[in-house]
Amino acid sequence: MNDFILPLSSPRAADPEIVGPKAANLALLGRAGLPTPGGFCLTAAAYRHQIDALGLSDALAQFATADLRAERKLSVEIRLGLYEHPIAPEIAEPLLAAWHGYREMAPGFWAVRSSALIEDRAGANFAGQFESFLGIASETEFLTAVRACWAALWTTNARRYMANHDLNPAATAMSVLIQPLVAARASGGGLSMTAEGNMLLSATWGLGSAI
Repeated sequence: MNDFILPLSSPRAADPEIVGPKAANLALLGRAGLPTPGGFCLTAAAYRHQIDALGLSDALAQFATADLRAERKLSVEIRLGLYEHPIAPEIAEPLLAAWHGYREMAPGFWAVRSSALIEDRAGANFAGQFESFLGIASETEFLTAVRACWAALWTTNARRYMANHDLNPAATAMSVLIQPLVAARASGGGLSMTAEGNMLLSATWGLGSAI
């Protein structure tokens, strides 16, 4: 593995500044002995490297001081750049090697999920703001899902949510959580504390896309 690829079993995977709180919390659950699907992460360093490789660093720098009209234009440029262009070979090659290696142990469908450095925090959980892709089976689907998770940091809804919480997409990064897909009969999710101070549990039949 390298700075871009990190197994959830690695002690470094418990660091939210490397893989985002979503992935870090899952890594901590695994280290505590609780059952998880396992898998690995494409770190925030990979997102930053891709930004540099695509020549988007200047656009991020401009975004920090742009007015609303310029923000919209720059966000479209960054989002399309991340989504439409190939992943840099120095990321794509170890990423595919890791995925194929893990699939030898866990064949079948996989899940690719956003894990932003700014989500799953007190006061800003970002529930439903980013992307999760289920049922990934081919290289093309896999690489497309990774690019879409990166680009999700720059969608209109995500930027609006960030603006409401005094957060800036140019000042953060996106990790990607990659896991075997559990063929669930029912799925659920929970918030330990809502804005009203309550606990919220949600569940549905199947893989949980509705949640």
